[in-house]
Amino acid sequence: MDPTSLWFLLFMVLAGGTVAWYGDTLGSKLGKKRLTLFKLRPRKFAAMMTFIFGALGTLLTILILFSFSEPIRTWILEGNAARDRLAQTRGQLDAAEIKLTEANSRLATVEPKLTELGQEVTAKTNELITVKTQQQLLADKNANLGNRARELSGRIGNLTSQFKSVNLQLNKVQTERKQLDQQIKVAQGEKGRLTGDNADIQNENFRLTQEALKLERGLRDIQKELESVGNEYDQLKAASRQAEASFNERLTKFQADLANADRELRQVRNSLASEQAALERFRLDTPNLLLKSAISRKNAMIYAVGDEVSRSVAPSGMSLPESRDFVAKFMRDTRNQADLRGAGKTEEGEYAGLVISALQGKPVSPEDQQLALIQNLAGLTRPKVVRAIASLNTFQDEFVPIAIEAYDNILAFEANEVIFTIQVDGRKSYGEIAETINKALENDLPEVLVKNNVIPATGSARPFGELDTDRIFEIILEVKEYGRPARIQFLASKDIYSVDKVSVTFRLRP
Repeated sequence: MDPTSLWFLLFMVLAGGTVAWYGDTLGSKLGKKRLTLFKLRPRKFAAMMTFIFGALGTLLTILILFSFSEPIRTWILEGNAARDRLAQTRGQLDAAEIKLTEANSRLATVEPKLTELGQEVTAKTNELITVKTQQQLLADKNANLGNRARELSGRIGNLTSQFKSVNLQLNKVQTERKQLDQQIKVAQGEKGRLTGDNADIQNENFRLTQEALKLERGLRDIQKELESVGNEYDQLKAASRQAEASFNERLTKFQADLANADRELRQVRNSLASEQAALERFRLDTPNLLLKSAISRKNAMIYAVGDEVSRSVAPSGMSLPESRDFVAKFMRDTRNQADLRGAGKTEEGEYAGLVISALQGKPVSPEDQQLALIQNLAGLTRPKVVRAIASLNTFQDEFVPIAIEAYDNILAFEANEVIFTIQVDGRKSYGEIAETINKALENDLPEVLVKNNVIPATGSARPFGELDTDRIFEIILEVKEYGRPARIQFLASKDIYSVDKVSVTFRLRP
């Protein structure tokens, strides 16, 4: 039990005992003195003074407690209203704790994914380092191939120079051979005289022929080596191009994978930052909620849980843009109704609105709830009644959290259709007849209307609308004038749909 309650009970017991003892003592003294007032007998005067003193003692005790104890003062002044506001505050705190738990759950879900993406980014980074290492190796290989190509180019240049030199020598030998042939022809005429010279010239011709053949073989060898070096250079060049293309392809793939991982990491970080911001807002709003709840304890309750804030009829056959316009107007009307009832507005200037709700254990944002409503109202085959009801107890100067419900707007009663019938006795008094009719209107009529899908305006003093009191008084007079048992039929004065306020008329039958 609360220490304040124990202290209050103990103080009241002691004060009651003290007042009773002193009152008894005072009554005994007054009785012995036989005092009187206003011609009262002494015994009655003593009893009256004892009562007055006891009452004043109790009043003094209550005033002392009222002055020095804030909880008792609140209990005396507010009573059940304070308890209702405390329950509403606890409900809001529970809702805030649920939101905090949901935010922590979402945060716990995001953190493993963030860790996984971090590991993936690390792996991709390591792969990129490996690729860069391979790129460096290929670059070194390309450099070696370039050096080899330059070396081959040098050899090709040398062989070309040698080829040109040998070719010049061959041309020179061929020229000398032609000259020798001419000399042989000239020398043949002088065969006899120049026999010795002819032999020397032939020997020289043979030597030059052998040298020309040797040069031709060297030239063919140089050409073959030149072709071999050219083929090797082309192969090295093709291998270099292939290795570079393969590296570029792998590098492009790794860069794309790294960009995707980086983009996903940014998205997760943004989501995590959003969740952390929401969590921080909940933490910051908790003291404000406590303070606001403490202040609102002095205000009157304007909506209880389930009370209707506003209603409207959604027509059938709406397109999606028309449905969106209808929902926007409905939300404006709801906020205006909450403002008229004394609700307080948020920093965004709203007096009422949707809040986060749970659907199958998952939180649903206000935006998703409104989008679902727009989609459900688009393309209706029959009109629907759309109601905004308070989802929490709400006090004056507070924001009104709402939930939205939708029902088919069906025809409940046709005009002049009997809604229900009651038995009355015209032999009874006017008061008894009125009591029977009022009891039927308060108990039977709402039950029949709800059973036939008429939607009450919950939270209103007259959830089904006002009834014609003059007509009720007339029917009471008719029953009394009839003077014997009869039936009263309650009929619909017009077609009544689910959204309509009830309009009834009465008919007396024997």
